[in-house]
Amino acid sequence: MTMRKLPDLDQITSFLAVAEELNFRKAAERLGLDQSAVSRRVKDLETRLGFQLLFRTTHAVRLTDAGRTFYEDCAKLLDRLGSSVEAARRIADGRQGTLRVAYMTFAAIDLLPRAVAAYGQLNPGVAPVLAYQNTQLQKLSLARGEIDVGLMLGPFSHTDFETLEISREGPVALVAEASPLAAHGTLTVADIAQAPLVMGNDQQWDYYRRLVEDMLAAHGHRPAYAFEASSLTGILGLVRHGLGITIVPEVMGRFRPQGLVACPIRDADCSILTVAAWRRPASRMVNDFVKVLRQIAKGAGGQGQSVPVTP
Repeated sequence: MTMRKLPDLDQITSFLAVAEELNFRKAAERLGLDQSAVSRRVKDLETRLGFQLLFRTTHAVRLTDAGRTFYEDCAKLLDRLGSSVEAARRIADGRQGTLRVAYMTFAAIDLLPRAVAAYGQLNPGVAPVLAYQNTQLQKLSLARGEIDVGLMLGPFSHTDFETLEISREGPVALVAEASPLAAHGTLTVADIAQAPLVMGNDQQWDYYRRLVEDMLAAHGHRPAYAFEASSLTGILGLVRHGLGITIVPEVMGRFRPQGLVACPIRDADCSILTVAAWRRPASRMVNDFVKVLRQIAKGAGGQGQSVPVTP
């Protein structure tokens, strides 16, 4: 049976009421309709289906064998339809579903866990699905509709997307505790240029590498890359063993592992931006997550502390 020939919902609900009451008058009262309207709907349903659903006499109504099977299946169908409507309503209201969030390396240190924890309090029925992606890949994923929110390095501007600047931090150098540079307290860009640099590889860290290279170029220097690694863990391990230094945002200096010293770069005239981006128009789930991010961006709770949530 094609969609065009399927019975409509009014016909089915009228038939279900009659099948349960086995009385047209009681079924009509239950539905708040005239008895003639209910009778007409059931007759039209039988005509559309091409077989009889009810045996009717002047004193009784009973289901045919076909009618009994049709009733049982339709009752299940309407129960399922009701559940589907409620599930869709919870998703539309932002109370249930999945929220796909991509994040770059530095967002995972403090921003992401704080945001996810606060969002879980606001919407416990929504399951965040988290995926590491570098900044460039996040932009592609947003364009393809593969993620809902991206936590990336900025700036980022596009007419199809909303953006929120979450933090603007200066760069710091991480050096091994045993390194002579650790005793300086602060460093200059020239100090950075003369030291062996440990950095993420160009495949995973291309956008961030350009930021570091631009910082050095502004002072007439080029980076002296000693080692490259694909992950922050690998970078920090190399630096901790004295094989070079690395440049990270201030947040990494606050959450650095043991054995490393964070040295501010006093003449660095650049900032490292962390932004959130999402497609217009935003769903209720996305808007609630952005609400949490705005609270973090305003400094609510302080770095590394929980974020107060306002429903």
